[in-house]
Amino acid sequence: MTSIKHSLLLAALSATVCFVPASHAAILLSENFDSMTTGVSPSGWTVSQPTNTSVLVTDTQFVSGLNSLQLHDASTAAGFPAASASFDQVTSGVVTVNLDMRATVTTRDALYVKLRNSLSQDLGGIRFNTNGTFAYMAAGGTWTASSVTYTADTWYSLEITFDLDAKTYSASVGGSSVVENAAFRSTATVFDANALALQSFVGVGSFVGDAFVDNITISTIPEPSTTTAAAGLLTLLAACCRRRRS
Repeated sequence: MTSIKHSLLLAALSATVCFVPASHAAILLSENFDSMTTGVSPSGWTVSQPTNTSVLVTDTQFVSGLNSLQLHDASTAAGFPAASASFDQVTSGVVTVNLDMRATVTTRDALYVKLRNSLSQDLGGIRFNTNGTFAYMAAGGTWTASSVTYTADTWYSLEITFDLDAKTYSASVGGSSVVENAAFRSTATVFDANALALQSFVGVGSFVGDAFVDNITISTIPEPSTTTAAAGLLTLLAACCRRRRS
């Protein structure tokens, strides 16, 4: 009878552990802007639009569907357009950011994509660099160019994975690696994930530029509920085994 119980527990444990694949990642944020009104700022986002800048939903560019988000910067002042969206706080595991991005030029840092913690501190990120390459944020806050290039007026699929436990992140564009296991920014004092930040610095030297973002998905794995269930079954199985030996 005892062996039957152990078999049932093992079967349940196997079923639970097998239920943790990446395809079951929890979605924290999903936005393609298609349901939003064009010509206005995106609902649910916090935006900054200094003079001669804007952050608007547009139907002039998109990857699929109807709309995308446009960051327009024609300001020569210190201000720059920016947008951020918060999601449920994640304190451990891996957080993955996927989105499509497009810049109108290759000579300005047209778009920054950064993950922030619950204190609004940057953990790391990727940008269109000023020399036609993608760059990543180093631990000291400087931006380091990669060998992955981009051209103007072209959509690129970006993926960034943030390991909150290891405090590192990796990024790729169109399957080409931009960086592997870069350390989180050293100024971060909390290693959780709580918001996506987008911003543009192109408006310098009387320069005008635009960036577009579409198909944003932020997810985390493993799902806390699944991991907890697996841990509970492991504890129960260990207790049964100890009871059987005693």
